[in-house]
Amino acid sequence: MFACVKFVEDGSTDIVHLDEIQKSDDDYDDDGIYESSKTYEVKHKDGCYYKAHVLSVAASPEEATKLAMSKRLRLVSRCLVVENKCNTNDHSDSHNQNLKLKETERQNRNADENIMSLDSAYHTFTLMKRIVEEKEKKIKELEIENKELCRLNTELQLKVIGKFQALDEVLTNINAMNGKTHGEHTDRKAAIAERRGGNVHVGKGIWLPQIMFDNIYRKKKDTIFIKELAVALFGEDVLKRSSLFGGSANRTREAGRPALDAKKLLAMKDILRYRLQEKGVGKVQEEFVVKSMKKILNEKIQDLRRGPRKNKTKKPNEAKESMAEDTDEPSLGTIRIKTEPITNGSVKEIKDEDPLLSD
Repeated sequence: MFACVKFVEDGSTDIVHLDEIQKSDDDYDDDGIYESSKTYEVKHKDGCYYKAHVLSVAASPEEATKLAMSKRLRLVSRCLVVENKCNTNDHSDSHNQNLKLKETERQNRNADENIMSLDSAYHTFTLMKRIVEEKEKKIKELEIENKELCRLNTELQLKVIGKFQALDEVLTNINAMNGKTHGEHTDRKAAIAERRGGNVHVGKGIWLPQIMFDNIYRKKKDTIFIKELAVALFGEDVLKRSSLFGGSANRTREAGRPALDAKKLLAMKDILRYRLQEKGVGKVQEEFVVKSMKKILNEKIQDLRRGPRKNKTKKPNEAKESMAEDTDEPSLGTIRIKTEPITNGSVKEIKDEDPLLSD
């Protein structure tokens, strides 16, 4: 069964089950029907009991609603309700205290849940912060390592490029010496000191890079020119292990050494004659220097075999001679000027020329 009730405090109506109405045997009339003039403790939707009038009772909520609307009920005056409320103050106070206790317990329970939630959130935040710091530290280490790898990679690339450039230069020199540089050298016979494609023809189809040739050719002394030209054409290792014409030495009775390339020796003579003729040296002096090339080459070979000499303090005359090598004045050798008195009182100048270039 259901009842339509009207609460005294706010005047609102509601449909409730009869089990939600607190009642006693005195609350029924003779016919067992609720009296509309009385008030009963009725359970509200919030779970608490409040004073209310029972307007109608029916088997279903819809019938209870229709029956309450069709009746014109006479309710107890408000003053009587107030008086009834005053009579039940003690019961309401205890009920309110229970409500307050329940609310306090609920708030405490919510506070505990919030604290636990905050503790969990703080723990999670601390953990994430530590993970982020570790990641940032790792990133910094990787950045430093990456910079170092970039630096090493750049150095390695520069070294490799330098090696390739040096190898290319060596191959160019080898091809130039064999007369195969740029292919055009074999098209026709080249003249002595002819320049093609950055190379210079020294004779007999042998070519040298132009920069290397110019550095050697500008030497003032012919002896230095011959020695450096031999190193450029043969290389120091070949000169150490070889002799001019091969065979064993008479003094040391060493095993025979291989002879130097005859074609390159002839090329040295060709470029040496060209140099002497360009300087305007006489024919006799030219032949003397060319014939002296053998002696100069032997000296260079012996110097290479002995290795570098210890540095010694040069005498004043030797220092002047070494400085004269780099001067721009034309010279065929070291010239020393001497003076000696003559019987008639005049002074005669005597030029002591280098025996290698004297007629």
